[in-house]
Amino acid sequence: RRLPSGLSDPRLHNPELHPALDRHPRRLQIACRTDSFDYELQIGFPEKLPYPTQFMLDPIVKEENIWLAGYSRRPSSRVLQRKNQAAFLV
Repeated sequence: RRLPSGLSDPRLHNPELHPALDRHPRRLQIACRTDSFDYELQIGFPEKLPYPTQFMLDPIVKEENIWLAGYSRRPSSRVLQRKNQAAFLV
């Protein structure tokens, strides 16, 4: 059975024309600033597992950072850094 002519068009599968088709990891970044601290949280989808689970599309924390306010988020002003499941008090 043939597909309708528009669905078989190779331009439909070109990531340059349709950015949503590129397969780069997606992250949602949330940040807030208080008088004392700057906070940033990045969440994304988990890595693909070789077996199906009920939680495949639940977001997980990818990165979390806390800086002292007023130092423009320099590495030297970082108080806490979390990457995946590891957290570091700096």
